[in-house]
Amino acid sequence: MNWSSFVPDLVTVVVGTGLTLSAAGGTYFYQQRRKNRQLVQNLADDLSVRRAFVVVEPHEQSYGPDAERCFQSVQATQDRIVQVRDEISPNHALRAELQAMIIACVRYKENAEVAPRRWVYELMRLRAELTLGVRRIEDAAGLRARSLPEPGRAVT
Repeated sequence: MNWSSFVPDLVTVVVGTGLTLSAAGGTYFYQQRRKNRQLVQNLADDLSVRRAFVVVEPHEQSYGPDAERCFQSVQATQDRIVQVRDEISPNHALRAELQAMIIACVRYKENAEVAPRRWVYELMRLRAELTLGVRRIEDAAGLRARSLPEPGRAVT
């Protein structure tokens, strides 16, 4: 057995392993970032077509069928944000912003129950909070500013 090539072979193996691990790690984090961006884009697109978030002039109104539909839409929105938050991979800032959006939905539902005649005011407040949340998740996901649509903006 010839041991004269042991050190060069060992160096080659160590360097090759290092390069392979670096490439695999880089690919993994690139794919996670890309997946996070796609999840955020899909969420913003979903929010943009929700009629409940179309800008209206707030006014007091009795709690009726419109309020109930909006309440259900907010619940569906909250569920969708939870789903996206749970799919986001290691990006603490993005998960924190999504959690803040979930809390805003919960706060809307609580406030609408406490003061049912003011549900439209609360809905517009929720819309403003979700819009701010969308702007913050753009930043957390590394997207261009104002590249995501606002909630309720795409409804015609």
